[in-house]
Amino acid sequence: MARLYPLLGINVRLVVLGHARQSRNARGSGPTTCGLNTAAITPGFSTWRWRGSCVHVAGTESSRAWLGSTGHMVMRYCPRMSSRPDPADLPGVAGATGRYREWAPPAALRGGFGQLWRSDLPMGHSGEVAVLPDGCVDILWRDGRLFVVGPDVVAAHPQLTPGAQVLGARFQPGAARAWLGLPLSEIVGTAVELDAVLGVRARRMAARLNAVGDAEVRQQVFARELAGVAGNGVADAAAAQVFAQVRAGHGDLAGVSTTLQLSTRSLRRLCHAQFGYGPKMLERILRLQRLLAMARARPGDGLAGLAADVGYADQSHLSREVRALAGIGAAQLCAQWRS
Repeated sequence: MARLYPLLGINVRLVVLGHARQSRNARGSGPTTCGLNTAAITPGFSTWRWRGSCVHVAGTESSRAWLGSTGHMVMRYCPRMSSRPDPADLPGVAGATGRYREWAPPAALRGGFGQLWRSDLPMGHSGEVAVLPDGCVDILWRDGRLFVVGPDVVAAHPQLTPGAQVLGARFQPGAARAWLGLPLSEIVGTAVELDAVLGVRARRMAARLNAVGDAEVRQQVFARELAGVAGNGVADAAAAQVFAQVRAGHGDLAGVSTTLQLSTRSLRRLCHAQFGYGPKMLERILRLQRLLAMARARPGDGLAGLAADVGYADQSHLSREVRALAGIGAAQLCAQWRS
């Protein structure tokens, strides 16, 4: 006997042939020995389970309601979390949230630093900010303190207050190790206070920055003070070449090794020392950065087209990698980055 139970605009089709009994078909993929034809449940009700004489069907609505009964079997509708997150619950992506600017460093910093940057969050911003991995190391000032932020392998979520200003200096690829004096594999995924590396020089720099009330003046003081405490680090030439070739997506890692006349083991050691992780992880992270650049440059392209041109095997590969590295879905990430 089949019945339709309309409620709140939802139709649940049930075929009931007997009393409720424990079923071996726990995922509801087809007919069961107890007489409930779960294949007849309308798509959208993806799971069900027995509890005594009650069948619980998981759906997508946010409310619970009794649907009705047949014989000794009572149907009750239970909510399920939607697989599509509310956009309001997603973290804002750094570089696409608030105001972000970057510019070339002064001559005194160009040997070790590629960009200076500034980020200003809106006063009304609440929730997390996701900082995506980019293969780089930064020195930054936030909340009155100076940090060295090591290379990330997944998105970082720093706690920032509404209206927060962050000033940063991004190292040239291959320059951070010499400047800091330690292998980058020791600071992967961490933010170390700069005074642990530079001592009193970093504390004096932080004090001078904190004494400045005007945001525009503070960014000028940041560059000037950083030049005063800067070490003698110069970018490692081999590391810079590896980064440039992998970022451009020219060939595979074996080709990079051949071009630079490095063995596979030597390339791995170089990447761990200069970037914090192996060449494969560097390749994944820089491919994500190529995706972001292409998504913004080609706002009309869908994920399938972007996947093919960026270097993913297919759209599913792109989606898995974005989820693993950024922590949010590819569609949501591209939408934020293009906005």
